[in-house]
Amino acid sequence: MQRKNLGVTLQQRLVMQGPEVGRDSTFLTRTAGFRNALSQLPFVTAFSSSGNVPGSGFNFSTENVLRTDQSSPDQKTSFAVLICDDQFFKTYGISLASGRSFTKSETEKPWSDVHAFMVNEATAAKLGYSPSAILGKTVLFNGQAVEVVGVVKNYHHLGLKEAIQPIVYWPQQNTTYLTAEISTDHVHEHIQQLKAAYERYFPGNLFSFYFADEHYNRQYQTEQQYSSLFTLASGLSIFIACLGLLGLAAFSAEQRTKEIGIRKVLGASVLQISTLLTRDYIKLVVIALLISIPLVWVTMDRWLEQFAYHISVQWWVFAEAGLLTLLIALGTVSYQSIRAALTNPVRSLKSE
Repeated sequence: MQRKNLGVTLQQRLVMQGPEVGRDSTFLTRTAGFRNALSQLPFVTAFSSSGNVPGSGFNFSTENVLRTDQSSPDQKTSFAVLICDDQFFKTYGISLASGRSFTKSETEKPWSDVHAFMVNEATAAKLGYSPSAILGKTVLFNGQAVEVVGVVKNYHHLGLKEAIQPIVYWPQQNTTYLTAEISTDHVHEHIQQLKAAYERYFPGNLFSFYFADEHYNRQYQTEQQYSSLFTLASGLSIFIACLGLLGLAAFSAEQRTKEIGIRKVLGASVLQISTLLTRDYIKLVVIALLISIPLVWVTMDRWLEQFAYHISVQWWVFAEAGLLTLLIALGTVSYQSIRAALTNPVRSLKSE
């Protein structure tokens, strides 16, 4: 999740909540003025307005995206719809597989007058076309005939828990979200300048913003919490288990003090005595591994199935964990075993 190429650039993208108050007859003029004001700021390298942004979802979904030779929608296929302007793909660094992006004039037309839109590769595949073959084709969108002018390369608009959906991009100057690509130096000062411009053109609206990459990664907050919880719980479990092993090894060595002394007198080496005292514990660890590994394998496999993109559980993970468990157990028990094996047999046998 943290390393996979998403196909979209989120770093340095500041997302502002669009204005909700003051949508009067001057709103379009003020929006154009705000856009122009941002273009004058040297630290703003790109700007876009859209109905939604990566990591937050889509505007709505529909099944009514049909080829002209298709009589009824496929009830199993739902197409996500994202409303955006002509700068959306440039601002988020999203690549095109074929065709072109919207023109500014196309995004300024009323909804009913739109005759050109864009789709992603998943939508093209669902409609039975390749990214190049679908260009110029007329598609029915909720009964409205529109031409496909561009195909967007598949990217992860939502997190990696979800598979890439078929997406339709509809051209409109929607101001629900305003995204600015800004430089990383003097970020606090830049935000203050953006706030001043925002409040000048949209008075009465709260300037609310977030950074796109931080917002996107919040989708993984549950997994990050699980990671911290399991790391802490595993550390505590290992520590408690080692204390238990250490106590058992000390008790066993104490119970077999005279046996150890007799074996040493008869010529047993330190290695032989240590092996004698540790092998029973190693057997128990091996039995525990044989019981736990199948349970963990099944549990992890089912948990991973919740994610559209995930690793498969490899055998070497369990081999590595098992070897580490054996080494920890051996290291814990060996301390008491070697200590008992090095004890002078005279001390243990002097009372006999």
